[in-house]
Amino acid sequence: MVVEVIQLHSERSLRLRRLRQMSGLSRRKFAQQCGLSAATLQRWETPDLGGVSESGVRQMVDCFARLGITVTYEWVMMGQGVQPQLNNRHAIKSVSPTRSNKKPVRHYAEELAQWRKCCKSGLLYTVKDEAMAPRLIVGDVCMGMLVRTKREQAALVGQLCIVQGVEGDCVARYLTGVYSQSAKVDLLASNSAEEGGNLSQTVSYQKIWKVVMIAFTERSN
Repeated sequence: MVVEVIQLHSERSLRLRRLRQMSGLSRRKFAQQCGLSAATLQRWETPDLGGVSESGVRQMVDCFARLGITVTYEWVMMGQGVQPQLNNRHAIKSVSPTRSNKKPVRHYAEELAQWRKCCKSGLLYTVKDEAMAPRLIVGDVCMGMLVRTKREQAALVGQLCIVQGVEGDCVARYLTGVYSQSAKVDLLASNSAEEGGNLSQTVSYQKIWKVVMIAFTERSN
């Protein structure tokens, strides 16, 4: 359907724009880095102007890699697969996979703050447990976009999200069910040792953020 195609183009352009904002560069400077004109980049980031082509996405994936953001062609095109991440030169230093009070280095915190400034409805959530190990460990930072409508929330099934409970606490989990009428969600963890053998649970929620990027801490070999 035409509506579905327009929606795909719109979401693709939005993902592209958010990735560019994550680089901390203006549209003009980013275009220069990628060997594009600012007008071309504006067209790719604006679905009403045509959006980005498949060849354009491949070009952008290479450009993001040079700027320190690892993202796949599949994620930019369809929002599927491995989430974008900052590469090792941007990684948080000296943070152990076990419980740690060490904080990210200053330049990294500033980059995350810049993303938060660009995405007013976004949330930066620092993982506090090992329930999603090995994918997420303590100290990893999930960047989420607030999902407001019931229809959009229902489409989050199967995706990694940040969920705020009724008492205000947040967790990062996969969603296996969303019940907007009763404000409840089914959550799925991946580490049975951390969750006491119970990987799934149903909780009441206030807000849901879809995880769009993850900044991983350095893993021990």
